[in-house]
Amino acid sequence: MVPRQLRRRVLDLAHEGHQGIVKTKEHLRSKVWWPGIDKEAEKKCRECFGCQMVAKHFPPPPTAPTRLLERAWQEIVVGCLGPYLLVPLLVVVDYFSRWMEEEVLRSSHQMLTQQFCKVWRAS
Repeated sequence: MVPRQLRRRVLDLAHEGHQGIVKTKEHLRSKVWWPGIDKEAEKKCRECFGCQMVAKHFPPPPTAPTRLLERAWQEIVVGCLGPYLLVPLLVVVDYFSRWMEEEVLRSSHQMLTQQFCKVWRAS
């Protein structure tokens, strides 16, 4: 077990070369251990600018074309936004007109969202 005072130095040595989270953990596990070693190695690699530069980035898949809609409110998207000014918002967007409705949520609980959707559909 590595003393607390030396853990940062050991972590820096294992991290040399910016080989990523898996390799850094392998280097550490092959020689040393301390409680929370995996979380510290992951945090080190995620916060390291060099690791971000050499990491493989996978571009998102191309967006699929949507079918043409015939009328407003035929298809909608519902999502949560925020917190915006410390308040979460429930947002409803009509795909046809791009009209957006929003409602302030007092709680991000799923039941509240479902209740809002029922009330919104009825109006």
